[in-house]
Amino acid sequence: MLDIKISENAKSFLEELDDYELLKKIDNAILTLGRNPKAFPSKKIANHNPTLYRIRLPKSHRLTYQINYKKNYILIVKIGSRDKFYD
Repeated sequence: MLDIKISENAKSFLEELDDYELLKKIDNAILTLGRNPKAFPSKKIANHNPTLYRIRLPKSHRLTYQINYKKNYILIVKIGSRDKFYD
């Protein structure tokens, strides 16, 4: 199992989220990534170093993360609704 680190950007999104059901699903997705970083169909984000992966979440939300196998952790970089995610 990998440790999970969450960026300030992602923490801010989670703290402001008022949809409890969505929050539970995001929490479950993050814990699953910690157990198995390839558990979900993910897309590698092109031309980004270090490598970022993106997964889809319910209600048109997205999550990007980095995997650091050497230091044994996953960094949750960003979480957001699809319409604002790519700004």
